[in-house]
Amino acid sequence: MPSVAEVITMPDQRRRSEPPLISGEAQDRIAEQLRGVYFPPDTSPISTEQLELLLALRRKERERSQST
Repeated sequence: MPSVAEVITMPDQRRRSEPPLISGEAQDRIAEQLRGVYFPPDTSPISTEQLELLLALRRKERERSQST
């Protein structure tokens, strides 16, 4: 297995042909943490206008499902 320094300096072609140095589980955990840092969940409340649009959409969906 190559050292970290070798992996950093090796050409891209060789890096792609070798298996990852960390497990899939570790990759998933790192990806989840990075998404949390760079794309935090939006916790702002829904505006009244957005709520009214959502309710209007649901009414239309209900009307359409009842007419078919």
